[in-house]
Amino acid sequence: MKKVIIFPGLVPLEALEEFLENEKVDLKRIIIKKKLLGFYKRHKMSELLLAKESLLTTSDKGDLHYQDYTAAYESVISDARTFFIADRHFRKYGLNSSFNVSSMIESLVYNSLNILVKDRPEVVVFQATPHGAYTWVFAKVCEFLNIKVRFVGDSLVHWKVHPVEGIDEQQVIKGGEAEFSFKKMEELINKSKGEYLDAMPSYEKERYNKNKGKYLTLRNELSLIFSKGFKHIPFQIIQSMIKFNTYRCYNKLVNNSFLGNGRKKIIVFMHYQPERTSIPEGGIYGQQLVIIRLLSMISKKYGFDVVVKEHPSMFRNHFDPDFRSRYDYKAISMMDNTYLTSLSMDSFSLIDISSLIVTITGTVALEALMRGKPALMFCNREITGLDGVYNANADNVGSIMDRVFVDGIDIDVEGVKKYLMELESMSFLRQNETNTSINAYKHAIYAN
Repeated sequence: MKKVIIFPGLVPLEALEEFLENEKVDLKRIIIKKKLLGFYKRHKMSELLLAKESLLTTSDKGDLHYQDYTAAYESVISDARTFFIADRHFRKYGLNSSFNVSSMIESLVYNSLNILVKDRPEVVVFQATPHGAYTWVFAKVCEFLNIKVRFVGDSLVHWKVHPVEGIDEQQVIKGGEAEFSFKKMEELINKSKGEYLDAMPSYEKERYNKNKGKYLTLRNELSLIFSKGFKHIPFQIIQSMIKFNTYRCYNKLVNNSFLGNGRKKIIVFMHYQPERTSIPEGGIYGQQLVIIRLLSMISKKYGFDVVVKEHPSMFRNHFDPDFRSRYDYKAISMMDNTYLTSLSMDSFSLIDISSLIVTITGTVALEALMRGKPALMFCNREITGLDGVYNANADNVGSIMDRVFVDGIDIDVEGVKKYLMELESMSFLRQNETNTSINAYKHAIYAN
């Protein structure tokens, strides 16, 4: 019987009941947040661990060798994403140092090792890509010990997901009973060829309408200031002031002189941050300056401009000054052949004047393909069977540029449609209220 540890995350509690006692697996532990403890106790579910209490504050003495411990710590701490994630989690309002954060990482590594060495699971299953401090370190220690890490991963279509194995070398776990949405897929195809306002993601359209098309409004800022409770108001006010100054800096540095200059263009669509879709899913490219500078450095050889557009939610949504600053925009504006473009430039207009678009994990890649343009994705997702979209990194970006700018590439839009329909037969529907798929999560647990 397969030994399993699960982190259920946002998987609905009621849905867990029907399969937690399934005899197909030996459920060693369930690691949860404290607020869920009452549910599990009522249902007499054993082998519970609270994420904070078990992974951070306790230090059970286990049968560990000091060399295994130090090697595991080095493996986890040497991954830049560990600091990006832990820094966000533990540095509240800038009142902690990076060195103190490393102490917490050390505790997470040690306690994760103790649990894993004691339980010896074959598989550890997460609700989504591990992206919190507790889940990330636990998953990294799993892979250090050659324990399988599985989770529900996104597809190129935002409402379809796959069960996936592996943090960095992701492999879609085949099988399971796929869930279909042909009508919705047809709507996506049609909207991707139409006007941007019709194809705008629902969450973005809601913010667009709420702010009447603007990026900063007094009403929205007041709502955000009071959204986290009275004790957070002073900090939220400071954040709003920083947001305003950052927004003003961006607009001052906008340079649309690339329009009509006759040069080929690569459009970089920046991600809203912090989110798991860039950190950790983008690897080192979660720091988006790395992508932009990489493209700027090779722009002279291929004779293209790099056009960068900020994600509108950076200003319409909660703004975190730890993940975007005036320095970022100033650095971009000083790079060779690189331009910041207006927030008001809609995505489809930019795609249509481009030779290539660039994102980390954004659905804009699919929209570009539907409009006949290739896309680079600086991420670790498995993308197979779809010509015109490429997993990019510093090692292969040169050969991709040769194919786009030297050899030339024609996008087979009908082939893209065929891919999307095939995607229907090997993916699951995301439930909006949980942002995951219960059936995909179950398949990640039970699959061989």
